[in-house]
Amino acid sequence: MKIKYQDQAVVFNCINIMALPIIRCLGQQNINSYGFFGKGKEFNFYTNIIRHSKFLKEKFFFDDSDYSSGLINALVDFGKGQKEKSVIFLASDQDMIITSRHRDILKDYFLFTFPPHELLDTLLNKEKFINLAYDNNLPIPKSKKILSGKNIEEATKDFDFPFIIKPSWRDDNWLTKFHEQKILHINSKRDIEQQISIIETVDTKFLIQEIIPGSEKNIICSFAILDDNSQPIEIGHCRKIHQYPAYFGNTSLAEPIIDDEVEELSLKIFKILQLKGYASIEYKKDQRDGKLKILEITPGRFNRQFAVTNLVGLNLPYALYNYLLGREHKSSKIVYSKARWVSEINELRTIKTYIKSKEHSLIDWIKELWRINWFEIFDRRDIRPFFILLIKLIKLPFIQFWYKLKIRRMINKIYYFSSPLISRRLQIFLRRKLILRKKLVCKNIWPIDKRAAKLPGNWSGWPGNKQFALILTHDVDTANGHKKCHALIKLEQKLGFMSSFNFVPKRYDVSPELRSYLSNNGFEVGVHGLYHDGKYFNSRKIFQERTIKINQYLKDWNVVGFRSPSMLRNLKWFHDLNIEYDASTFDTDPFEPQSDGVCTIFPFLIPNNSSNGKGYVELPYTLPQDFTLFVLMQEKGIEIWKKKLDWIAEKGGMALLITHPDYMNFDGTNLGDEEYPVEYYIELLEYIKTKYEEQYWHVLPRDMARYWVNTKK
Repeated sequence: MKIKYQDQAVVFNCINIMALPIIRCLGQQNINSYGFFGKGKEFNFYTNIIRHSKFLKEKFFFDDSDYSSGLINALVDFGKGQKEKSVIFLASDQDMIITSRHRDILKDYFLFTFPPHELLDTLLNKEKFINLAYDNNLPIPKSKKILSGKNIEEATKDFDFPFIIKPSWRDDNWLTKFHEQKILHINSKRDIEQQISIIETVDTKFLIQEIIPGSEKNIICSFAILDDNSQPIEIGHCRKIHQYPAYFGNTSLAEPIIDDEVEELSLKIFKILQLKGYASIEYKKDQRDGKLKILEITPGRFNRQFAVTNLVGLNLPYALYNYLLGREHKSSKIVYSKARWVSEINELRTIKTYIKSKEHSLIDWIKELWRINWFEIFDRRDIRPFFILLIKLIKLPFIQFWYKLKIRRMINKIYYFSSPLISRRLQIFLRRKLILRKKLVCKNIWPIDKRAAKLPGNWSGWPGNKQFALILTHDVDTANGHKKCHALIKLEQKLGFMSSFNFVPKRYDVSPELRSYLSNNGFEVGVHGLYHDGKYFNSRKIFQERTIKINQYLKDWNVVGFRSPSMLRNLKWFHDLNIEYDASTFDTDPFEPQSDGVCTIFPFLIPNNSSNGKGYVELPYTLPQDFTLFVLMQEKGIEIWKKKLDWIAEKGGMALLITHPDYMNFDGTNLGDEEYPVEYYIELLEYIKTKYEEQYWHVLPRDMARYWVNTKK
């Protein structure tokens, strides 16, 4: 398609909120932006906000299953259809690295200016940046590289508590486990011991860094557009007020400042490093010596808070646009402003922490709000993204962000309160309609999310050099399921398998004889909550009250494993349970009420950072649940099970299955609406036994947990 506008820019990848202020800054100067979005994130939270900006003239969706090649191919195809070159604007470090790596291809179709690729890679990699800073005598906090988790205690001897540990690169594995958390905060030797296990699960290098004392208001950022000689075309600065996550995160509230010392130092560093195009530096003023210390340098792509400079009359994307087109750009006259810039979402997520710590009162915060004059999403000149945000917030069950704000508690309350008022048949009918619709949306991450195959750090394989591990578990949700347990046990014994049965002790009577038989015949027993009512996480108080009773059942039954009903969970709260493992997570299952998966097909440790507790092992289920496949999706065979199992076996992971005797039909007649033939389960076990004979480590959950702890030690 030929673009009919003369002034145009290309912005990517627009799943990132950083894209929106770029699009708006250009649009306000009548420059038309064309956004590129990865198809895999077509329903991403921010994608659906950004795509509704009135300044975004055209949207292009590219195949991001192979992100790098998909993006470059889409850009080249676009460029070939244009009469003139468009200016490129980037919204993430990943896009920066990919674009730089393919600059020789893209230069025929687009206008951009970057420092050399080696320098970009060095600046974005925390470990490499240390060497660069020392070589060029740049002011940075005291830092040291960690070669592996094994030498962390030795490496930290020269550091006083508290300090932080940073990953060299926040890759997909880190983001999956820690989301927007940038660092690990170390307060004591116990913290070091607990974090070693985390470090070993993330395939990246780390560095130790001292904490510069002082509040966020000592953190200052410089933003600049530089010519090819590293001379400033425009430059502005801001002071952070709040961050999310608090203290070591992304900017949520900031104010513009005019500071000659900061500007002088920034220009000196830009010149030393020979940066060009867009560049920013984040400093923190060290109260001990009064000097500015560099926290990070961002080259080539815009930060989310650069728009704070609009408050003093700057338009940095427009300045870069004019420079790349060779147009005259008249430097803006900076006007001092006491106004504030805010990321609405992040500020709402973080303010509770500041008020709770008594650094700010609610009244102080409200006073700050009155000074806000520039928002990340709200803009009266481009109002649709904000309205889309409001609409999305109403659709609570489907929005991950509101899960993180814990509004899912309200949804669960409504669901479990209304369930007795709605017939079971109608509930299943509605869930079937919803799940079939969501299945199409999530086809790129279910039943297989390729990212989950990443190997743990220092991985040496399963015992006996087996190809993969196999764990069978059963959640017994009702008294009817309890009645079917003996038939299921005999079936597994006949085929040569063993499994774990998880019971709900306050929902029905759990037979002591059944528990004894399981324990004495090579099976395992676990606790599946107290009730199946979804109220565990309505409040900390409710959870703690139930924890006392759950721990009593764990002790009385002499068991060490737990799984939460409906997979509702708070992994930090689970430290209150006297368990060796939890099994309330999954690698990928977007159909669960709490649908954020852990994106791994391996066990992992959940360390306890308190001074009086131990951690536990998390065992995610990695094969789809029987209820999902055969009751809700009404599948008529086990092809999905086979496909996922074969993939796990190929990747050398842990195949952990949850089935429910409640939904199995053992007599072959009178198949109920919520039942499936037990032959499906038999077929799966025979498939495993035949195709993978002697190739899998068949183990109980408790033994897997103990093996994992010993391996990590």
